[in-house]
Amino acid sequence: MKRWEKLAVGAALAVAVGFVAFRLRYAPYQIPQNGMYPGLPAKSHFYARKHPYARVEEVQRGDIIVFRRQRPDGVYDFVWRVVALPGDRIAIRDDSVVVNGYPLHRNPGPDDGQMRFYEETAGTQTYRIALPIRPAQAADLPETTVPAGHLFVLGDNRHDAADSRTMGPIPFESIVARAGWW
Repeated sequence: MKRWEKLAVGAALAVAVGFVAFRLRYAPYQIPQNGMYPGLPAKSHFYARKHPYARVEEVQRGDIIVFRRQRPDGVYDFVWRVVALPGDRIAIRDDSVVVNGYPLHRNPGPDDGQMRFYEETAGTQTYRIALPIRPAQAADLPETTVPAGHLFVLGDNRHDAADSRTMGPIPFESIVARAGWW
Protein backbone atom coordinates (compact mmCIF):
# COMPACT_ATOMS: atom_id res chain seq x y z
CA MET A 1 0.00 0.00 0.00
CA LYS A 2 1.38 3.36 -1.00
CA ARG A 3 1.90 6.16 1.51
CA TRP A 4 -0.97 8.33 0.19
CA GLU A 5 -3.32 5.31 0.34
CA LYS A 6 -2.38 4.74 3.99
CA LEU A 7 -3.02 8.42 4.73
CA ALA A 8 -6.41 8.29 2.99
CA VAL A 9 -7.44 5.14 4.92
CA GLY A 10 -6.24 6.71 8.18
CA ALA A 11 -8.16 9.93 7.50
CA ALA A 12 -11.34 8.03 6.60
CA LEU A 13 -11.02 5.95 9.76
CA ALA A 14 -10.51 9.09 11.88
CA VAL A 15 -13.60 10.74 10.35
CA ALA A 16 -15.69 7.59 10.97
CA VAL A 17 -14.54 7.29 14.59
CA GLY A 18 -15.16 11.01 15.12
CA PHE A 19 -18.67 10.74 13.68
CA VAL A 20 -19.54 7.76 15.89
CA ALA A 21 -18.14 9.53 18.98
CA PHE A 22 -20.14 12.67 18.12
CA ARG A 23 -23.40 10.74 17.67
CA LEU A 24 -22.89 8.92 20.98
CA ARG A 25 -22.72 12.27 22.77
CA TYR A 26 -25.09 14.48 20.70
CA ALA A 27 -28.52 14.04 19.13
CA PRO A 28 -30.26 16.09 16.41
CA TYR A 29 -33.55 17.82 17.20
CA GLN A 30 -36.01 19.98 15.32
CA ILE A 31 -38.27 22.67 16.79
CA PRO A 32 -41.83 21.84 15.67
CA GLN A 33 -43.47 25.17 16.62
CA ASN A 34 -42.59 28.80 17.38
CA GLY A 35 -42.42 28.59 21.19
CA MET A 36 -38.64 29.25 21.20
CA TYR A 37 -38.79 32.09 18.65
CA PRO A 38 -36.73 34.24 17.96
CA GLY A 39 -33.63 32.19 18.82
CA LEU A 40 -35.00 28.85 17.60
CA PRO A 41 -37.95 29.53 15.26
CA ALA A 42 -40.22 26.73 14.01
CA LYS A 43 -38.41 24.14 11.88
CA SER A 44 -34.98 25.03 13.36
CA HIS A 45 -32.55 22.14 13.57
CA PHE A 46 -29.96 21.87 16.33
CA TYR A 47 -27.79 19.37 18.15
CA ALA A 48 -28.11 18.79 21.86
CA ARG A 49 -25.78 17.06 24.26
CA LYS A 50 -27.32 13.82 25.55
CA HIS A 51 -27.56 13.29 29.33
CA PRO A 52 -25.76 16.56 30.13
CA TYR A 53 -26.36 16.63 33.88
CA ALA A 54 -25.54 14.13 36.62
CA ARG A 55 -27.42 16.11 39.29
CA VAL A 56 -30.16 18.76 39.30
CA GLU A 57 -27.67 21.17 40.91
CA GLU A 58 -25.73 21.29 37.62
CA VAL A 59 -28.65 22.86 35.71
CA GLN A 60 -28.34 26.63 35.32
CA ARG A 61 -30.90 29.32 34.70
CA GLY A 62 -30.92 30.11 30.99
CA ASP A 63 -30.06 26.57 29.82
CA ILE A 64 -32.14 25.28 26.92
CA ILE A 65 -33.13 21.72 27.71
CA VAL A 66 -34.88 18.90 25.90
CA PHE A 67 -37.14 16.85 28.12
CA ARG A 68 -39.47 13.96 27.48
CA ARG A 69 -43.08 13.93 28.61
CA GLN A 70 -45.85 11.36 28.27
CA ARG A 71 -49.05 12.77 26.80
CA PRO A 72 -52.32 10.98 26.07
CA ASP A 73 -51.35 10.71 22.39
CA GLY A 74 -47.77 9.52 22.96
CA VAL A 75 -44.34 10.51 24.24
CA TYR A 76 -43.05 13.93 23.15
CA ASP A 77 -39.77 15.82 23.45
CA PHE A 78 -40.15 19.46 24.49
CA VAL A 79 -37.53 22.20 24.13
CA TRP A 80 -37.76 25.07 26.65
CA ARG A 81 -35.51 27.41 28.62
CA VAL A 82 -34.87 26.90 32.35
CA VAL A 83 -35.76 30.06 34.31
CA ALA A 84 -36.14 28.73 37.86
CA LEU A 85 -34.41 26.01 39.86
CA PRO A 86 -35.56 23.78 42.75
CA GLY A 87 -36.59 25.90 45.74
CA ASP A 88 -36.87 29.13 43.70
CA ARG A 89 -39.99 31.24 44.03
CA ILE A 90 -41.27 32.28 40.62
CA ALA A 91 -44.07 34.59 39.49
CA ILE A 92 -44.99 36.31 36.23
CA ARG A 93 -46.52 39.77 36.41
CA ASP A 94 -47.34 41.82 33.30
CA ASP A 95 -44.99 39.63 31.23
CA SER A 96 -42.10 40.16 33.68
CA VAL A 97 -40.59 36.99 35.16
CA VAL A 98 -39.84 37.40 38.86
CA VAL A 99 -37.49 34.89 40.51
CA ASN A 100 -36.98 35.01 44.28
CA GLY A 101 -38.51 38.48 44.42
CA TYR A 102 -36.34 39.98 41.63
CA PRO A 103 -37.47 40.45 38.01
CA LEU A 104 -35.21 38.96 35.35
CA HIS A 105 -33.27 41.82 33.77
CA ARG A 106 -34.69 42.73 30.38
CA ASN A 107 -33.59 45.29 27.75
CA PRO A 108 -35.99 46.24 24.94
CA GLY A 109 -34.82 45.75 21.39
CA PRO A 110 -36.23 46.03 17.87
CA ASP A 111 -39.60 44.78 16.71
CA ASP A 112 -40.91 43.10 13.58
CA GLY A 113 -44.26 44.91 13.48
CA GLN A 114 -46.06 42.35 15.62
CA MET A 115 -43.46 41.22 18.15
CA ARG A 116 -41.07 43.22 20.30
CA PHE A 117 -37.76 41.53 21.06
CA TYR A 118 -36.01 41.84 24.41
CA GLU A 119 -32.68 40.68 25.73
CA GLU A 120 -33.41 38.88 28.98
CA THR A 121 -30.86 37.61 31.49
CA ALA A 122 -31.39 34.56 33.70
CA GLY A 123 -28.41 33.67 35.83
CA THR A 124 -25.31 34.27 33.69
CA GLN A 125 -27.03 33.75 30.33
CA THR A 126 -28.52 36.44 28.13
CA TYR A 127 -30.88 35.52 25.30
CA ARG A 128 -33.67 37.06 23.19
CA ILE A 129 -37.37 36.69 23.94
CA ALA A 130 -40.44 37.85 22.00
CA LEU A 131 -43.59 39.53 23.33
CA PRO A 132 -46.53 40.89 21.33
CA ILE A 133 -46.42 44.65 20.66
CA ARG A 134 -50.15 45.03 21.06
CA PRO A 135 -51.21 44.40 24.62
CA ALA A 136 -52.47 40.86 24.89
CA GLN A 137 -54.03 39.11 27.80
CA ALA A 138 -51.25 38.92 30.35
CA ALA A 139 -50.12 35.41 31.17
CA ASP A 140 -49.66 36.22 34.86
CA LEU A 141 -48.62 33.45 37.21
CA PRO A 142 -49.08 33.77 40.96
CA GLU A 143 -45.93 33.17 42.98
CA THR A 144 -45.15 29.49 43.32
CA THR A 145 -42.17 27.59 44.68
CA VAL A 146 -40.41 25.12 42.38
CA PRO A 147 -40.44 21.71 44.13
CA ALA A 148 -37.26 19.81 44.92
CA GLY A 149 -35.97 17.86 41.91
CA HIS A 150 -37.95 20.02 39.45
CA LEU A 151 -37.30 22.96 37.10
CA PHE A 152 -39.52 25.75 35.81
CA VAL A 153 -39.20 26.22 32.04
CA LEU A 154 -40.52 28.89 29.66
CA GLY A 155 -40.54 29.36 25.92
CA ASP A 156 -38.76 32.43 24.55
CA ASN A 157 -41.92 33.34 22.60
CA ARG A 158 -43.77 33.93 25.85
CA HIS A 159 -47.33 34.15 24.52
CA ASP A 160 -46.99 31.18 22.16
CA ALA A 161 -45.53 28.49 24.41
CA ALA A 162 -47.21 25.69 26.39
CA ASP A 163 -44.51 25.49 29.05
CA SER A 164 -44.40 25.23 32.87
CA ARG A 165 -47.21 27.76 33.09
CA THR A 166 -49.53 25.08 31.74
CA MET A 167 -47.72 21.78 32.42
CA GLY A 168 -46.17 22.72 35.77
CA PRO A 169 -42.55 22.33 36.84
CA ILE A 170 -40.79 19.46 35.08
CA PRO A 171 -38.95 16.68 36.90
CA PHE A 172 -35.16 16.63 36.53
CA GLU A 173 -35.29 12.96 35.49
CA SER A 174 -37.22 13.86 32.33
CA ILE A 175 -34.26 15.81 30.83
CA VAL A 176 -32.74 13.96 27.89
CA ALA A 177 -30.45 16.66 26.43
CA ARG A 178 -29.22 20.26 26.60
CA ALA A 179 -28.88 22.47 23.52
CA GLY A 180 -25.32 23.45 22.68
CA TRP A 181 -21.85 21.97 22.41
CA TRP A 182 -20.71 22.27 26.02
